[in-house]
Amino acid sequence: MALLAVGLLGAFALAVFVAVGGFVAVEVLLIAAVSPFSLLPLLVAPGLAVLVKALCSDDDRAPKVSLDASSAKVWALVRSVAADAGAREPTSVHLDAGVAVRLLSRRRLVIGVPLLAAVNPDQLRALLRTAFLQDIRFGRVIAWGVRVLSRARDELARARGLGALPRPAVRAFTGYYVRLAERVWASRDPVDVQWEREVLEELWERFLRRYAALGLRAGYLPSRPMAGFRRLLDAELPLGDEPRASALLAAESTLDQAFSDLLTDEQRAMPRADWDTLADLSQRHAVTRSAREVLGGLSLGDALDRLASGDLASLAKRGAADVVASVRQRLSLVVTAALADARVVHWRMAWPGPPEMVVGDPGAEEITAALDAAAAASPEVLPLRMVLVVAGVSPEYRPVPRAAVRG
Repeated sequence: MALLAVGLLGAFALAVFVAVGGFVAVEVLLIAAVSPFSLLPLLVAPGLAVLVKALCSDDDRAPKVSLDASSAKVWALVRSVAADAGAREPTSVHLDAGVAVRLLSRRRLVIGVPLLAAVNPDQLRALLRTAFLQDIRFGRVIAWGVRVLSRARDELARARGLGALPRPAVRAFTGYYVRLAERVWASRDPVDVQWEREVLEELWERFLRRYAALGLRAGYLPSRPMAGFRRLLDAELPLGDEPRASALLAAESTLDQAFSDLLTDEQRAMPRADWDTLADLSQRHAVTRSAREVLGGLSLGDALDRLASGDLASLAKRGAADVVASVRQRLSLVVTAALADARVVHWRMAWPGPPEMVVGDPGAEEITAALDAAAAASPEVLPLRMVLVVAGVSPEYRPVPRAAVRG
């Protein structure tokens, strides 16, 4: 299989350069013949340019977070595994936010922080061994092929217009090649580690999408992102008292430093908040935006006056089949936003799952009953007005988005 992988990589490179040579030859002949079809070959030029760039470039820069001598336990494990695998020890060890252990050119080892947070030292040893074994018996060539093809696939995924023409073929070939490379190394990666890596990749993707990005719209990021990831791991895959590989690091904050590699410069400048504060800020931001849309410039008191007069249509969504149900749902958004501003309602993180709403005084049952009465076929808004008075919400309340506090 290793020979097949090397052969496929050579065939891919040969096909690209043959295509480039054929493109140049056809273009020269068509121009020489003053043919009206001389512009047709230019359709494939952008896609070929991406492929050539991927083959010829060596964008193999190590992540910024490197482990120095203070992380002696990690270095000791790395040197021990390298010696057992019969490979030279790496010149440097770096951390990134990927779910992998990989060996870059110039013998720079990169370890993903999700792995350190999830696996035990023995499992990390197995993953390190796999990375070092990829450096022998065609391993370096195959690993280079995975990087090159993945880079070409990613570049074509961002390409627009004619530059995206080779995208389906390259995506399919890359998928096949990566699966083949994994089969080449599969016998060197214990089954339990393979299974945990698959589960971990899914959890990491969910964490980034649902949790780490939770406060982005409100302009905030988590102050301790990897602590949140461990909470998700504890909820989905209980770790028990078994030591994690992250205990080998000199400082726990190193994990969060590596996580910042995922952020843009603009995101790095955002203020940070703990997870419960982040949940509250993000949900308040979302419900406030929805409440502004519902009221359309009215105050909460104005909206209740309209309901009291029987004008349900003014609060219902345009074209709603069930006006009463629409009013109930939209009025609930407005009242929730008002109660959140009054700090009667707040949110906290729930692992796993969406943020959990916590209701103070007046209680959830009283608020629900008042909303049901106000959003009925014959509205009774007095109970809701009383709830709002007790909560300290003014009839002049209008939802106003709150900007993130800097500094």
